[in-house]
Amino acid sequence: MARRHADVRPFVPLVDSAEQLPYSLVGSRTVALHPWSDELGMMAPARPPDDPNSRDGDYSLEGGEHLIRIERKSLPDLVRCCGSDRERFERELRRLSAYPLAALLIEADLPTVAAHQYTGGVHPRAVIGSTIAWTVDLGIHVVWASDRLHAQAWTLRALERAHRRICGHHPSVSSTDHNTKKVWRPWPTPAERGLGPSSVS
Repeated sequence: MARRHADVRPFVPLVDSAEQLPYSLVGSRTVALHPWSDELGMMAPARPPDDPNSRDGDYSLEGGEHLIRIERKSLPDLVRCCGSDRERFERELRRLSAYPLAALLIEADLPTVAAHQYTGGVHPRAVIGSTIAWTVDLGIHVVWASDRLHAQAWTLRALERAHRRICGHHPSVSSTDHNTKKVWRPWPTPAERGLGPSSVS
């Protein structure tokens, strides 16, 4: 039986062209991270997008645009998304939940939010409760990265690991065939995670 070789595609982080304060990621390319759809159970570029200016996340990976999307939020952005901008943002998150790995990366920590160390009238319980709901209800990975420096480091490490998984170096779930050979399995689909297809109201 022929031996399965790992993919050797280059590591190229993708930064959305609408990102106002992009992280400095070596080797990255700036592109428009338009939405992909999960029709027929397969992620593919939506043609045409409902809104030509719509985006899914701020960071992704070349060759893995259908697998991973990372949405970055500063604390003021997050508070606004829990208040006046909530309806629009939750539409984006529902669309983002279709990706096997969707992360909301926050450049702040929980103690700062709990102490209401931010401007705006949104109560800390509403902010924290919203992030919990997005995790439990939509399957979004909420990452409290403390500050921008740590958020940038987390983004790079997450994309690097995703790249290794896509290339077959780090199997996530392995099974054994009749020849006791380990078989790499990709991330579960939204349906397998019990989320069903994403919907935008």
